[in-house]
Amino acid sequence: MPRRVPAMLLAPIVGTFGLLGCNALTGASDLELVACTWDCPDGAAADSTLDTFVPADTFKVADASDAADDTTLEDTELDAAEDAGADATLEAGDADASDASDVKDAADAPDAPDAPDAPDATDAPDGDGCTVGCGVKVFTTVGTMGTTLPATLGTIPAIIGKRIRIMKIGICGDADTTSGPVRFVATDGLAVTFSWAAGSTAVAATSTYRLSPTPVTGAGSERGFSYQAVTHLGGLSRGFTIRWDLAADFDFRYCSAKDEDGTSFGDPPNSVRVWVKYQYE
Repeated sequence: MPRRVPAMLLAPIVGTFGLLGCNALTGASDLELVACTWDCPDGAAADSTLDTFVPADTFKVADASDAADDTTLEDTELDAAEDAGADATLEAGDADASDASDVKDAADAPDAPDAPDAPDATDAPDGDGCTVGCGVKVFTTVGTMGTTLPATLGTIPAIIGKRIRIMKIGICGDADTTSGPVRFVATDGLAVTFSWAAGSTAVAATSTYRLSPTPVTGAGSERGFSYQAVTHLGGLSRGFTIRWDLAADFDFRYCSAKDEDGTSFGDPPNSVRVWVKYQYE
């Protein structure tokens, strides 16, 4: 006959062997404390029922699923809220820093450079490295009957560190074979002064250069240019003043022509035009 083991003696054994799966051998839903077959002499069958029953949960080993079950809905929601708050704080910080940087970058963006001024047609470089006052230029203006003489008509401006070379002089208008003469003077106010005249030979006109009478260019009183090639080099950093100091016998003549560079002029009657070609050196 099988032997019953008192429950008070099995409690420590079950506490130990329950973890090793002894109760699992019974297939019971609630743990029944049994005497294992190896505890019975001569292979006798174990009694499957003991006096004392212990709920199976008393010795249940926690597993991964239990640990997951311990995480409550409140914990999950709290963790999500905290994570969302941290993310919001981080994103806000990132947005502030980057936005401020973007605004600063936009403010610091340099303006596009201005387009260079178109060069003057008469300022073409002449190969000497000149960047100011380059090329051949023309000074010209008109004087009319009734002007009080002598009169200053204008100035060829000085450029610091440069000299002005006058290369050609001219007269157009009321200074033909039967009218005039007229006379103009150029001076740098220091060492260079010269004059030129054109017109009727019936009137004496003392001048450095005497030009041919102005040619006829139309059916009436239109007249063209008369030129004289010259070379006068002014003082360093000095300009030239152009004066009109003599006029006689106006006969309604006027300049109506193109100069040698192709510039057209159409002046009023009883007038004369002075013309000077020069360059800076």
